[in-house]
Amino acid sequence: MRRLDDALRATALHPALVPDAVKIATLKLLNEAGHGSSPDLQACTMASELLAYCALGDHRFCEERGISVAREVRARLEGALEADDSLDARLVLLTLHAGIIRDSLIEHYDLHAAIKAL
Repeated sequence: MRRLDDALRATALHPALVPDAVKIATLKLLNEAGHGSSPDLQACTMASELLAYCALGDHRFCEERGISVAREVRARLEGALEADDSLDARLVLLTLHAGIIRDSLIEHYDLHAAIKAL
């Protein structure tokens, strides 16, 4: 959990803003994706970037992390919407279910149907 907290801090999202249940679920998803029960910092960073993007929204994430990182993570989000069962898709669904995704992203990507399915 400490690695994930460190990765969240590095991606401009304070770990206290992420519910423990989301962190535990993220670690479980990383484990299921083959990163082991104690994922390394690289795996945690990869997950935390998408969590931070969802939680902060495009504009704030771009301010905090820069436009090139924001573009990369935005592309991952868009790819996740097409690949229903990918790790990224599961992380986005987790943010939806936990209610930590920005409304602006829900509207921009028309995620209302996904919310209703929950």
